[in-house]
Amino acid sequence: MALNRRRRGQVYSLIAILLSVPVVLFMTATLSSLQEAKSSVTEKIVADQLALVAKSIEEDFNKAVETSIKRAFIAATNYVFTNSSYFSIDSTYYVVEAMLNGSINGQPQYVMVNNTLKDWKDRLLAVQSGFEVDFNYTTPAGNFNRTDIVGDYGLTLRVADRFGIARIEKTDVRKKFTVSIEGLEDPVFALETNGLIRRTYKMYEYAFYARRFSGLIASRNFTGNVSFNASLPTSQRATRILVNETLTGHRSWGCVIAESGTPNPGQQPCYVLGVASPVATINATINELSGYNVLYVDNVTNAAWSLPLNRSLEPGNERYYEFRGPDPFERLSGDVANSSDVGIMAILNTDQLKAKGGGVTEGVTRVEWVYFWTPGKLGHQFRSFPSWFLLDDNTTTFFNVTDLQI
Repeated sequence: MALNRRRRGQVYSLIAILLSVPVVLFMTATLSSLQEAKSSVTEKIVADQLALVAKSIEEDFNKAVETSIKRAFIAATNYVFTNSSYFSIDSTYYVVEAMLNGSINGQPQYVMVNNTLKDWKDRLLAVQSGFEVDFNYTTPAGNFNRTDIVGDYGLTLRVADRFGIARIEKTDVRKKFTVSIEGLEDPVFALETNGLIRRTYKMYEYAFYARRFSGLIASRNFTGNVSFNASLPTSQRATRILVNETLTGHRSWGCVIAESGTPNPGQQPCYVLGVASPVATINATINELSGYNVLYVDNVTNAAWSLPLNRSLEPGNERYYEFRGPDPFERLSGDVANSSDVGIMAILNTDQLKAKGGGVTEGVTRVEWVYFWTPGKLGHQFRSFPSWFLLDDNTTTFFNVTDLQI
């Protein structure tokens, strides 16, 4: 009996061992799985953080490139002002020198202090991210396109953790940059007028320069702000232009623009008759011009005209236009020979120059670079524009004011 009991005890012990094996195996597998899962989660977290650091460096350095280029352009402009002369060679060379070395012709430029590309690189690398970070770049190269300096550069980047879990490496990735010229100073006006007139780049903001609303007859010339409210108090009408579907019954207005109706010369000395859908078309134009509602009524063309070009000639509101002329780099070099259709131009207000004591050449175009650098090109006057505003034939066509030429 005792033997049987011992055998039964051995059997029970064996059964217990056999039963415990799956449990141990299960626990071992579970622990292994948890460790693998933990390792996988850790790797994903590290990889995500690496990606964020790399992305941040790429974006921040791109902003640094744009800032450095703009600063370098300002430095080049200041250098031209200080020396009272244009660069004798391509100004791009000096902009690059300022961007890389903080100097122009070897002379340190204060606006480049802490703003060279190397300064920005050192600053970014000094940020503590917890990772090993290094990057290099090629010299940015670009040109003027419409209203911006655009181009690209190569970026080589390495970001890795200290334990060898993950890393990101990129080699000569092409990165684009865009630098607006808005607000930068044009050296041409300051140099050519001996500082009497200075101008910063502000580009023309509207989609057109002159738009014509043709009628059958316009009784006289008149300029005024538009009103669509036929019930406006009589005291406010004399300087305004009423736009309505009919002429009939409206009096005391500076002018009336309508599609139909019978004019009453005694009560309507100024009118334009025969303009198709005047309320809808003129209202749409005013909305397109962000509320600029001045119209010019012209009895030579029997039409009303919207002339936002006139607004861009007002003192303090002067603009640059995308047309044939030197771009901002060529302006730093006084380079008219390479001017092309992708450049910019401005208009010189000779009345303003004369009022400040400057000499003025009469009878020639007021396109500034032509006036200063290729003098003698005749200009024409135009109805509704200031008397000093003269344009050559090509610019007249560009601005769409041929029919207003005097």
